[in-house]
Amino acid sequence: MKEFQSVLAFGDSTVAGCELASGLEKFRTRAYKTGAVSIEDVDAPGKLFAFPQIVANRFKIPCYNYSMTGSSNFRNLRLLTEAVQTHPNSLVLFGYTWTDRTEFYYPDGGIGCDRDKFFQAGPDNFDTHMNRKYLEILYPYDNLKTIMFLVESVCRTHAKYFLHLPLFNHKNLSQIPDVPNLINFGPSNNYENWAIENNFSRHEIHFGIDAHEAISEKIIQKIYGDNT
Repeated sequence: MKEFQSVLAFGDSTVAGCELASGLEKFRTRAYKTGAVSIEDVDAPGKLFAFPQIVANRFKIPCYNYSMTGSSNFRNLRLLTEAVQTHPNSLVLFGYTWTDRTEFYYPDGGIGCDRDKFFQAGPDNFDTHMNRKYLEILYPYDNLKTIMFLVESVCRTHAKYFLHLPLFNHKNLSQIPDVPNLINFGPSNNYENWAIENNFSRHEIHFGIDAHEAISEKIIQKIYGDNT
């Protein structure tokens, strides 16, 4: 069995444990809307209950959760390339969000931006002038296979082990590629459909702790199955 020094997690609100510690009203407060509190600050409490932390607790190693509510696959890939160099011998859990999200550098920062000043744009994301302009020119394109290939290339070189986690139904795009390090949700195809079909609890939008505990077990079983 491979020994990991840490868990590195990447994804959007699902991987960040949104609503596990507090409701979405935290994103509607004046402190958040005026920029006094960042998205990462609002996400931080929920990460302590999310599935990457549960997996890390099982292995008794630290968890570095880089996910963020509203995050795009591009942001997660950008942070992955830095994190695997900072934290060698890691277990990478990479959660894939919708492919019609993207990011671009916006040095003024503000709502929708992470600490690196990259704005996260896409449907169902932040109701800002920038996001509305992005949606006006959006033509969805299926780049999931390309992103997965890049994640795999980085992780095979720099991580101890890694897993692809398809989080959502990718709408009218192609099927999720069947690759060896994929968490298999069976006929459900992805985490969201799997959680619905298993009738896990749900908050305003996101699934509850029972879904996070269940996917943690799938991840751990996959790890032991592939590494023994």
